[in-house]
Amino acid sequence: MFGDLFEEDFSFISNNHYGKGKKSKARDSELPAPRDFTNLSGIKNQGGTCYLNSLLQTLLFTPEFREALFSLGPEELGTLDDVSKPDAKVRIIPLQLQRLFAQLLLLDQQAASTTDLTESFGWNSNEEMRQHDVQELNRILFSALETSLVGTSGHDLINRLYHGTVVNQIVCKECKNISERQEDFLDLTVAVKGVAGLEEALWNMYVEEEYFENENLYQCGACDKLVEASKSAKLHKLPPFLTISLLRFNFDFEKCERYKETSCYTFPIQINLRPFCEQTEMDDSEYMYELFSVIIHKGGCYGGHYHVYIRDVDELGNWQLQVKLPSLCCFFGICDLHHGKFFISFPDENKVGLKEKYKLPFKSDFQGQAFQSPPEENGIQWDSEKAPPRLKESCAGNHWFDLNDSKVQPIKEEDIEKQFQGKESAYMLFYRKSQLKRPPEARGNPRYQIPEHLLNEMNAANMELQKKRAECDSANNSIDIRLHLSTCYKFHNGALHPSLSWKESILDLTVDRRKTLGDLRQSIFQMMKSWEGDMVLSSAKPLPAGLHLYQILDAFLLLSLIAVYNGVGGVKVMAGPDHEPVLLNILRLVDYNEGGKGQHFTESQHVFPCSAKLSDLCRALAPSGGIILRNDSGHKETKNWEVLLEEHMKETIKTVGLTDGCSVLILDSHDQSLVNISSGNLTAFTYDISWLQVKNFCGTDDEEKHVKITATIETVSSLIVQDVIPDVALISFATSESCLRPVSRNGKLLSPVPEDYTVKEAELKMGSLLALCRGKAPTSTQLFLYFIIERDHYTSPEMEIVVEETASVKEVSDSWHLRRMDWCFEAGEALSQEDATLKELNVCRGDTLVVTEGKLPSKVKVRRWCSLVS
Repeated sequence: MFGDLFEEDFSFISNNHYGKGKKSKARDSELPAPRDFTNLSGIKNQGGTCYLNSLLQTLLFTPEFREALFSLGPEELGTLDDVSKPDAKVRIIPLQLQRLFAQLLLLDQQAASTTDLTESFGWNSNEEMRQHDVQELNRILFSALETSLVGTSGHDLINRLYHGTVVNQIVCKECKNISERQEDFLDLTVAVKGVAGLEEALWNMYVEEEYFENENLYQCGACDKLVEASKSAKLHKLPPFLTISLLRFNFDFEKCERYKETSCYTFPIQINLRPFCEQTEMDDSEYMYELFSVIIHKGGCYGGHYHVYIRDVDELGNWQLQVKLPSLCCFFGICDLHHGKFFISFPDENKVGLKEKYKLPFKSDFQGQAFQSPPEENGIQWDSEKAPPRLKESCAGNHWFDLNDSKVQPIKEEDIEKQFQGKESAYMLFYRKSQLKRPPEARGNPRYQIPEHLLNEMNAANMELQKKRAECDSANNSIDIRLHLSTCYKFHNGALHPSLSWKESILDLTVDRRKTLGDLRQSIFQMMKSWEGDMVLSSAKPLPAGLHLYQILDAFLLLSLIAVYNGVGGVKVMAGPDHEPVLLNILRLVDYNEGGKGQHFTESQHVFPCSAKLSDLCRALAPSGGIILRNDSGHKETKNWEVLLEEHMKETIKTVGLTDGCSVLILDSHDQSLVNISSGNLTAFTYDISWLQVKNFCGTDDEEKHVKITATIETVSSLIVQDVIPDVALISFATSESCLRPVSRNGKLLSPVPEDYTVKEAELKMGSLLALCRGKAPTSTQLFLYFIIERDHYTSPEMEIVVEETASVKEVSDSWHLRRMDWCFEAGEALSQEDATLKELNVCRGDTLVVTEGKLPSKVKVRRWCSLVS
């Protein structure tokens, strides 16, 4: 159960420090925290070693045990440095106990590690993660120590402190013969079930007699027959330290399961054992014992947690209840405005007019470290200073602590009564004889009786800890500041911008955050020997719009982000959070040939102070009659846009919620058809909007005019023509006499858009260029085709024909030689099915057909389209 702790000769390991064949475990790399205000050290839990920690703390606070262990020197136990020597006899368990006790007493750390000790036991990780019974561990640990100390002056350490005897007597009722038998004990096990408390349990064990009578008779050796007799037990020899185990765990034979007895079971702080002893003629002081440790189990019979209440006999810890002191306040400043560290200097106060006037309160202890309010446990306020100030008067010797693995806290003596019953209740009791008095020099002296070599080791360890903590403290409180010089900056567009390169505008400086601004000034003066006059320091923050100033720093200011500036040319710099510059993304819908492929916006960035009103933004960006829409999400979708109405114009950029990166869409007056003002949302956007360009190709004497037209994907071609005719000064034209033809990139006129086609059906893209041409536009049921006639090695010019898509090949041409134009621009596949319609033959709008050795297309179903093409 407890690994190699069972092995009798395990203490004499000579090959390595950690046990045969075992590798050293990784030690904690983190710097251990110093002791708290109790000035006592806890013990780290390795995963399931709370039972071990509770027992070790009990042994530590048994001064006679630890001093007897410390009295064994290297000449008897060997040294840990000799474990690698082949013939060295090193008693590792007592050596590791000595070292652990020295750490718990002297090393300035919140909790000690038992890794070295458990490795000396031969425990593996499984043993450390399993929880065992603390009573069993107590017996096995004592047995292992006795085995380890054989042949030393400490061979009788356990017997001398914990060994006692019980005498059992049987008295014959006829011959009065007494039969006696003595039993040794290191701890007493007493019943809990059906018993009110410890004294009643001891009375039942050592005062009440058991009778042999009726059918249950005793075989008397003197009478040589079965007789009536009485049986009793008495404490014969009392040890200096009495260990009592409470039988909290029992077995229910009806349910066939274990259970924990949680009924009330009292035990006294002081107990007189005279009634339970065989010899009672001595003075009462010989029988008086005082409680000094209570190991507590919390949980059930299959698992739980151990911790221990211990009376600090030597008063090594700071137990006293403290008077709650008023919090200590002094002034320092902190400006933690950004992850990066910046600051700028102001050599010329006259231009900016900034003065040192801000102070920020803080709490700090005398070492300059962050001061936290003392912890409050059980409604008690404890002092957080290591060196205890004035203390309340308290009864000597009543210094009780709750040692719960790494956590140590003082408790009142009456808190012990809380462990009489319940799922969290006392499991082992440790009493010491009241006659055992401690020497005055041991009181409050953790160094008492510790060997010189351990004192030196702990002193060296404390110096190393102090050094590492100082390095860590310096690293934690050192901040890297970037000093921005005013001469390297200019103020424009609402923020500060470097006039030189970023590298040339910055000086790096490392400072201690606990020092004052005066110390910082001195450091800057020393670094910049040519600096003349005073300087004004101001906190700053890098924003997307540029560097922004916040507040002037007072003389007692903890530094994090600092900026210094004097302004340029007398420009007034608006400082503070109310004037932070905001970088807005301004969008406008693109014009023809503007922007890249698939780009629907032109984007530009503008900076405004967050205190600016929306009316100022509107005057600066929006044209007369234009409207502004905002988008906070960054996704330029229809549902994310909101119209800024007239009532918003009196609000500021900050109050309306515009922040860095927000998009603002500017629409001209003729764009307002895209917006539903009442709902505040766009009715169409991005791919739903088509910006089209229309050019006059009607062949009038007027100069060709180029206009922009806005249309949605549902806008019909005839409506575009209707809207664009007045804009190109063709008032005399009727809509039915004109149509729209897309213009290719090489300037070729493509097939006209049917008059009832929408922008989407015509496959027009954002920014497409359309030609306004003469001629009636075809309907959606008509095909616009190009015809070329080849006859006698003669090819006619390309003709434009409008024909119904339901027309058959025979109706279009009597010739059987109507062919498609192939990819080489030559006559290709023949349309040989004369009864098939053009639609059935997949003839599409804009196709080119070639007529060879045939007649012209029929005049009945086909009409020639009027255009500029001959």
